Amino acid sequence: MIGRVVIALIVIAATAHAQRPSGKPAATPLHAPDPVKVHLDQGVALFNDGNYSAALAEFEAAYELDPAPYILNNIGLAQKGLFRYQDAIATLQKFLAASPTLTAEQRKQTERIIAEMQALLSQVTLDVAPAGAQIALDGHPLGTAPLAAPVQVAAGSHTVDVALDGYSSVHREISVAAATPLTVSVALTAVRKVGTVHVTTVPQGAIVVDGKPLGLGDVRAQLEAGGHTLDVSAPGFEHHREELMLGADQDRLIAVQLDETPRWYRHWYVWVPVAVVVAGVATTIIVAETTHEGPLQGTLGLGKAQ
Repeated sequence: MIGRVVIALIVIAATAHAQRPSGKPAATPLHAPDPVKVHLDQGVALFNDGNYSAALAEFEAAYELDPAPYILNNIGLAQKGLFRYQDAIATLQKFLAASPTLTAEQRKQTERIIAEMQALLSQVTLDVAPAGAQIALDGHPLGTAPLAAPVQVAAGSHTVDVALDGYSSVHREISVAAATPLTVSVALTAVRKVGTVHVTTVPQGAIVVDGKPLGLGDVRAQLEAGGHTLDVSAPGFEHHREELMLGADQDRLIAVQLDETPRWYRHWYVWVPVAVVVAGVATTIIVAETTHEGPLQGTLGLGKAQ
C-alpha cells in the first residue's frame, strides 16, 4: 500500500508541473521539450524501476531549474528509497510547509510516510577522538568531532568513516536496530613519522642515540622524525657528540671520523710549565737557606753599676 501511495504522489507532482501557472511567455519555441518536465518524467520512470539514485539526480536537476515546492515531494521519496530517512523526513517536511494548497488526503499521506520513517530511526552517538576528526556516515560527511548531537540513523547496516591528517583512518561497519540507541566509539591512532639514519664510524666506535646504544661501527636505524643526540666513542679516541635532525621519510647518512686522543705527556709544551714550576720551587729553597740568620757575633757591653 505504501508503494502505491508513493507512486501516486510522484505522478501528482509530475502532473502539477504541466499545470503550473506562468506569468511569462515561453522562453523556447512551442515544439521544444520543457527541460523541467523531461527531468521529472525521467525521474518517475527511474523511480518505478527501483533506480532511486538516478531518480534522485533527475528530480534534483528539475528542482535546480524550477525550485517549485512539489518537486521536493519527489526528492524526499527518492531519498526514502535510498534509506536516507533523515534527509527524506527533512525534505518532506519542507514540502508540506511550502505547499498550503495540498488536499487533506495528500497531506495525510505525506505525514504518514514521515511517521513511518521516524519509527525506523535510531539515535546513534558517535564518540570520536581526537577532536577535529572528519566523520562520514555511509559516505556522507557529518562534520568534525565532537558532533553536537546524536545522529538519526535508519535501521540496518551502515558504515562509519573517520579520518584526520597524521592519524590512521578508520572504516567501521555498524548494525543499527530500529528505535534502539547506539553509541559508536572511535579513537584514532597517531601515525608514527619516522626517518632512517645510517651512521658509520672510523675507527669502529660505539654508536648511541638519545642515550640508547644502537651498535658498533656501522648502524642503520629508524628514528622518530625530529631532533636527536648522537654520541660515538671508542677507546683511545676523542668522544664525538652532535645534534641529529631527521625528517619524516628521510634517509640520512652520517659518517663520523673519530680523532685520536692526544698523548699529552709526550709534548714539550706540556713539560715547559712543569719545569718552570719545579725551578721556582728550587729557587725558593735556596733563597730561604741563604737568607737565614746565624748567631750574633761579639760581646755584650757591661752595664753601669747601680
